[in-house]
Amino acid sequence: AANSGSLGTAANAGYQYWSATALDLDSPTYPGFATDNRVLQTSGTNGFVSAPALNLNANTVTMECWIKRNGDQGSYNGVLFHRGGGGTATGIMFRDTSNELGYHWSDQYYTWASGLIPPDGAWAYIALAITPSKATMYMYDGTTWLSAANEVSHAPQAFAATTRVATDDGTGRFFNGL
Repeated sequence: AANSGSLGTAANAGYQYWSATALDLDSPTYPGFATDNRVLQTSGTNGFVSAPALNLNANTVTMECWIKRNGDQGSYNGVLFHRGGGGTATGIMFRDTSNELGYHWSDQYYTWASGLIPPDGAWAYIALAITPSKATMYMYDGTTWLSAANEVSHAPQAFAATTRVATDDGTGRFFNGL
């Protein structure tokens, strides 16, 4: 999983136990989704991308991704997640079996209800913007922009361990979809 950002190859990631990669992008509906790009397809029981430590030490962070949910998600299934141990669970996840998006920050706020439910079988853009005093979750479901805010304190996080796409910790809580 080659990094195309400013950190170059030092931030390359690796696929772990993936189910498949698929050509399933909705181009030209979503500009930039070229039809020859590949996406990670996970079954809800395995498959994720593992990226090296980001070493951010920050509480002003934005995480964003495109997802295509494939059926129901389990409680706390990770979407974009960092778990460094010692109370540093941080990232975007599904809050419970209602398919509602949520987040962890410093191993807190995982029960906060965003009210945002990505459509099943369709691409949705999701983002989590953290500031020292607020978290805002955004979702574009293909027709409407939605957001929800949690106005609470967010302590700086080191992001000193592995960050994963499509799982919470690599041993369970796998995202089911693309």
